[in-house]
Amino acid sequence: TLKMGEDQDVVYKLQTSWENLNVPKFVCLSSMFFLAEQLVLHPADVIRTKLQVKKEFSRKAIQEIVKASGIRGLYTAYWASLGYLPGNAVYFALYCYSKDRLQKLHNKWYPEDTNQNQAAWVSFVSGTVADVSAVLLYCPIEIVQQRLYLQDPKNKVYKNVPDALVKIYSKDGVRGLYRGFLPVLVNSLPASAIWWTLYEECKGFFSAKIDLYKTKQNTVEIPEIRDEKEKIIVKQHASAQLLAGAVAGCITTIVTNPLDVIRTRLQTQHLESQNSSPETSKPMTTGTWPTIKHVWRTEGYKGFTRGLTMRTIQMTWMSCVGALFYEVAVDWSRKE
Repeated sequence: TLKMGEDQDVVYKLQTSWENLNVPKFVCLSSMFFLAEQLVLHPADVIRTKLQVKKEFSRKAIQEIVKASGIRGLYTAYWASLGYLPGNAVYFALYCYSKDRLQKLHNKWYPEDTNQNQAAWVSFVSGTVADVSAVLLYCPIEIVQQRLYLQDPKNKVYKNVPDALVKIYSKDGVRGLYRGFLPVLVNSLPASAIWWTLYEECKGFFSAKIDLYKTKQNTVEIPEIRDEKEKIIVKQHASAQLLAGAVAGCITTIVTNPLDVIRTRLQTQHLESQNSSPETSKPMTTGTWPTIKHVWRTEGYKGFTRGLTMRTIQMTWMSCVGALFYEVAVDWSRKE
């Protein structure tokens, strides 16, 4: 037993080395969990996208979207999520590889840092590196999904995902599939870096606080393993992972929402209304900076908060579930 209220040399086991990770199994599990997560949260993504394009945000606006879309409409382009799987696999595998290699480099540079926690800069850089590679695979699918979300159900321009890919490519070429790529990159990179930094920092902190709260200074039985330096190694709490995911998701969403609004506007600006045709309508703006000026001039600062409430709810829950799924996938994929 450990007396958590006393000064104990306790370390929470937070990381799994790359060598001890069964990568094919991890990729398969993370992909399965991703599809399950999307099944629950996809309707919120549809609503959030429509709110960012509409000029109004209110409970009434949400109700109108839900009523007009119906259950089937809220799952528009759900199967396009399959297109995210290659990027998802690259993202998580590259993050795990990068953080393992960079942490070893950190330990070499700072041998006195023996607390076994992942350095904040390691999380930040690893999240950035993983996202740079994955966003190249994400962007075309994101374009297609948003076009399908916003088209008029009674006057469909795109029949399905393959049809949308063909028509977008025929009209605009590769450039059409990467429209708004710069704001996607500018939004996605800091979001990934900030999220992983906050998450990795918070999960050990919350594990310790939860133990302290549960025991209320009394002894508690904790399965322990002692390392070669006689530090007590204990497993982190699942509830700490959920809390860390929620905090990371909420803060990251608030910080990056203006960039997400610009990204959505650029990728869907051909739709001046839900009844217009992407084949005949002209873009309202031609780049990131003109789009920023257009939103500011026509809507003011409120334009950059479009969909913030729905996106915060969506991303907070997605972060909770995603963090837990990620840790379960890693835990089940350990070789030892």
